[in-house]
Amino acid sequence: PADPLAQAGLALGYVELSHGSEAREDDLRRARAAVQIALKLDPTLAEAIAAMGMVEGYREWNWDDAFRDIERALDANPSLAIAYYHRSWFNALFGRMEEAIADHKRAQSLDPFNPLHTAWLGELYRWEGRYDEAAAVALKSVEMAPQFPPGHYVLGLVYQDQGRYDEAIKAMQKAGEASPRWRWALVGPA
Repeated sequence: PADPLAQAGLALGYVELSHGSEAREDDLRRARAAVQIALKLDPTLAEAIAAMGMVEGYREWNWDDAFRDIERALDANPSLAIAYYHRSWFNALFGRMEEAIADHKRAQSLDPFNPLHTAWLGELYRWEGRYDEAAAVALKSVEMAPQFPPGHYVLGLVYQDQGRYDEAIKAMQKAGEASPRWRWALVGPA
């Protein structure tokens, strides 16, 4: 309880849970509580500052503070991949796709073995209609981590957008096989 990095890690974990297939209503509230402890223990810790930015954005919808905190975190630690990753999604929410893709690629370069950064980069490419790039990075994430559902899911969305429905269904089925909690991908929003 007295380790600011552990509290920041707990906060970051809750942020990630809030975006997953097992998200609970109180994940971001719990993230906020953990990050407040972390910042009280060490107000300069980059991971804690980044987690606060994520909470400010995703929970409070206070985007000015969210961007400011992520920027402060990156000033403190320019190698904090997860901060680039979430700033990428903040930028995407505001339609700043060039910045979103650049931040996502930066996260991927800093943490190249994390399939999270590779799979979801494919989703940003898909949003832009860059289907070849989207499929390539989604396939790369599947090769990296065959049991990581988002890679299959993004690939399925790309195939769906291209009208390749049989391949889309197979990819979504693989997401559900990788984790039963992803079975919704066959019937959920796309």
